[in-house]
Amino acid sequence: MNDWVGGADPELAGDFSAEILLSHIPVATGTRLLDFGCGIGRVALSVLRRKPELTALTGIDIVPRMVTFCRDKIGENFANANFELLSDKNDHYERYERSASDSPRSREDLGATYAGTFDGAYAFSVFTHIDIDDFVSLLRFVGTLLKPGGYFLFTAFALTPFSRSQLASGRTNPVFKKLHFEQNNSVFIGAPKDRLAFIAYDLNRIEAMIWEAGLIPTGIEYGQWRSDQMSRTYQDVFVCRRPLDASPRA
Repeated sequence: MNDWVGGADPELAGDFSAEILLSHIPVATGTRLLDFGCGIGRVALSVLRRKPELTALTGIDIVPRMVTFCRDKIGENFANANFELLSDKNDHYERYERSASDSPRSREDLGATYAGTFDGAYAFSVFTHIDIDDFVSLLRFVGTLLKPGGYFLFTAFALTPFSRSQLASGRTNPVFKKLHFEQNNSVFIGAPKDRLAFIAYDLNRIEAMIWEAGLIPTGIEYGQWRSDQMSRTYQDVFVCRRPLDASPRA
């Protein structure tokens, strides 16, 4: 299953992501964190080891075998960790889905349980596989689970003048032999035959979608996929927050 979530050494990948996360989101005694798209728990395990003072870490994923793995290998060893199976669809991950040992929960059901619960949330390599029609609704769903003022960190691929130039000159990682743009060049599809394998969005469009979802964009850290030789992260990192005085807009 490690190959399903990008391969590489799972502990190193988890530690690397946790370091990025903890540099952007404050975590202290009493903090409740949401790992959205937890996969096999690489980041969750690293965060739990580094921050034993966490009150709770909840992981959510749509792949039954991954959720079962996290429950068996992480949940059994950390009393402050639990994992939920979300009933949702994603064409890129359909190939990995198998029958679940328990019933998946809908967004509405999970929302009823966790609304306004989390001080912070993160989603590594999730929104890089989300199509334009689902982007805002998924952001909004995570936003409803945050406390007012709560943080949300997610990774994506942002189209900027620099990254567009790197794409055109074949200097990104990976290199794309053919460039497929949609929606007035605001959406880039890296593999049209596997549409959700790699999607990049214009930076202005990402920020607009964050705001449309009722969240406030507060920071960006650009990634090494652009091959600038100076970035510490591979994907671009976006940090946003739920407003203090308003609920995420419907």
